[in-house]
Amino acid sequence: AINLRNENADEVGFYSPATNEIGFVTDRTERMRIDSNGNVGIGVEDPSHKLYVSGEVAGTGAGSRITLNGLPYLLSGDFNDTFTGLSSSNVTSALGYTPVDPSTTGALVNDNDIANFITGVSSSDVTSALGYTPVDPSTTGALLNNNDIADFITGVNSSNVTSALGYTPVDPSTTGALVNDNDIADFITGINSSNVTDALGYTPVNPGSSPTFDSIYLQNTIYHDGDTDNRIDLATDTISFSTAGTTALTVASNSNIGIGTASPNAAHKLHVEGISYARSGVIGTALVGQSPPAQGLIVAGNVGIGTYSAANSLGVYGQANIGTSYQSISAPSNGLIVQGDVGVGSSHPAAKLHVSGAIKGGFHISEKSSDFTLAAAENGSFINGTSTSFDQISISSDLGSDFNCSVMHSTSDVDIVASSSMIVNGVTNGTVTLASGYQPASIVRIASNSYAVFGNLI
Repeated sequence: AINLRNENADEVGFYSPATNEIGFVTDRTERMRIDSNGNVGIGVEDPSHKLYVSGEVAGTGAGSRITLNGLPYLLSGDFNDTFTGLSSSNVTSALGYTPVDPSTTGALVNDNDIANFITGVSSSDVTSALGYTPVDPSTTGALLNNNDIADFITGVNSSNVTSALGYTPVDPSTTGALVNDNDIADFITGINSSNVTDALGYTPVNPGSSPTFDSIYLQNTIYHDGDTDNRIDLATDTISFSTAGTTALTVASNSNIGIGTASPNAAHKLHVEGISYARSGVIGTALVGQSPPAQGLIVAGNVGIGTYSAANSLGVYGQANIGTSYQSISAPSNGLIVQGDVGVGSSHPAAKLHVSGAIKGGFHISEKSSDFTLAAAENGSFINGTSTSFDQISISSDLGSDFNCSVMHSTSDVDIVASSSMIVNGVTNGTVTLASGYQPASIVRIASNSYAVFGNLI
């Protein structure tokens, strides 16, 4: 080594502390070293970078700077002419962390109010919100241009942040290193939904997620992306859904629903244009909750077929047919044809027509199960005994001219008894007996208060 000394023995000089290395010494202390890789260390003996400084780096004079990764960084030490008017009191509250003021070489900003920092959308807005004019590190102190930073906090990597701000910001926690794509937590440390909402005045949406909204206000139409034939149209109190350019469903302002029509009839809650299908159905509030028969229908009110004014449980306007083999056969006008047996008053018809009870037409069948007194209303009737408790008919008054009826009882004899001076077969208050079986007897009025009984008599 070559050593230089002065008269006071304060050693200065340079020497070779290791192979292919040079060290520079003042006051008996090594101050700088150039190692075998060409790295220069100031204040360090083993520099790991081209320039490794242990301590602060400062500059004097306007515009003094150092350039890293192609970006200039100011070194003039005092930016008070640029960062002035600091008056914020809510730095931590607004951002969720305490930011670094680059004018003070890493010192924390004063207790200043920048609650509205991220709401600025132009350089004047930013200045107003911050209380000072910020510096864009990529332009050596130039002011922010009118970039839109409304979406500042939605960026999740350096490119998002750069796009929002209009420049690449500096991460103050890494001595000026650029923010990488993996972690910008040191830049916006502590921000959460509450901080963001407070600062912005609204809750921003991450464009890469599936947002949830309390309310969405739309003017007219929602379209499927790239397909205007599939749409939802909104008008005053009306919503329409369309597919393939055709209205499929409409909910009108009166809450009526139209399927296949844009104008559901005002008189009906459901208006279907076209064929509809249902496996089964229930109609009527009295039947709500009931289960209909499989592939069937139950109706609480009257049903009209071909008519809207059905007065009975079933009203048919025109003719009808019943039976699988009769479905293609036309019934007579306003008539009915039936393939199977018909029961009237009987749940188990045993013949094509099974009547349990009286039939009135050309004649009247009157079923009797107990003794009774003959009345004028039985004129023209065929009286049929249906019980052994019926074995007597009383005649106690004149039943009018042309009265006649027939009597039959298959299992019991029947006494026909006159009273109150009535005459039977020439005998006042007389009695005749009808034998049981299927041969009827007839009762005929032949004169006032006088009757003739003939037929299967005993």
